[in-house]
Amino acid sequence: QSTCEEMPYNRSWALNVGVQHAKGGFLALVDADMALPASFAKSCCAILDSGADFLRPARLLFYLNEETSRKFQKARSASVIEHVGTVTQNLPNPMVIRRDRYFSIGGHDEGFFGWGGEDVEFLDRVRQLKCCDGAFLPIVHLWHAEAPQRASGDRNQSTLDAKMEVPASERTKATKSLPFGQP
Repeated sequence: QSTCEEMPYNRSWALNVGVQHAKGGFLALVDADMALPASFAKSCCAILDSGADFLRPARLLFYLNEETSRKFQKARSASVIEHVGTVTQNLPNPMVIRRDRYFSIGGHDEGFFGWGGEDVEFLDRVRQLKCCDGAFLPIVHLWHAEAPQRASGDRNQSTLDAKMEVPASERTKATKSLPFGQP
């Protein structure tokens, strides 16, 4: 049995462990480098309270450069944003899901190492639930230095491609049968 220190970074595992410790009925799966609008929780809860199991709230993701990120963090306000490097839309992350539904589809697939691909695969399985897939909120992505060992991308693309050949319902059964958030 390995210890957490011996295990390579695995974003899926980290999300699953975090969910195990969560106490609320709704889970917001958000990267730490994202700044959410003040209306995020209220808007998401309103949709989940209306009967949805899952939603993707981010319509636009605004990537800030280093200088603008520092200004934004210091001011804690979007009013200081003078330049946006890149704008993307309709990415799978962040996600909001009912806690019990996260477990019902087996959580994130821990067969992905590092990061990349795990949210796309999760999103495909989560579409078996009652989803609000129409993204609607703007999210700011703060600048940070590139991760030193970002080698998981190519490996995870082939992992994602292989997994997506299997129907979502079969992947859900398989993921639910595996140990969840274990070292």
